[in-house]
Amino acid sequence: MPVAQLHTPTDLVAVEWIRTIPGLVADGVATQLPVKDEASWAANGFVVVPVTVGGSPQDQAPVHRPVCQVECWGTVPGSDRLPWGIPNQLALQIMAGCWDRTTFGRPLSITSGGVVYPTAWVKSAKCLTEPRRVWSDVGDFAGYVLDLLQVWVAAGEVIP
Repeated sequence: MPVAQLHTPTDLVAVEWIRTIPGLVADGVATQLPVKDEASWAANGFVVVPVTVGGSPQDQAPVHRPVCQVECWGTVPGSDRLPWGIPNQLALQIMAGCWDRTTFGRPLSITSGGVVYPTAWVKSAKCLTEPRRVWSDVGDFAGYVLDLLQVWVAAGEVIP
């Protein structure tokens, strides 16, 4: 039986690219917020890429152009005081990463759940929105959200 080609998921590419932004101080970057252990990310906040909200893939070549929602979170465990500065700074660090043209094209090793996906390269990234506050959080977390457009390619993706 032939084995299907393994394709790199967009959300994991966004997570790994954000994780490797030089100077990013987040305590973690993932597709979900670790709400059961908020003390582990209280010092510097946490970045979440929960969903791809749009984008247009290239129709003639395996070039991905997704728009991902990026959420930046801060918390003070045991308090309902919201540390707005922490997630705001994370969002601004991500914006600065989009402007830093010297670090594009770095190979991204993508692993999740024990699966090793093909290496990806982000060719460009652009914030499509200014960071905006998330007001309706019930977990006493301060949050900022922005939309991130990335252009990326993966190793081994070919058109037959």
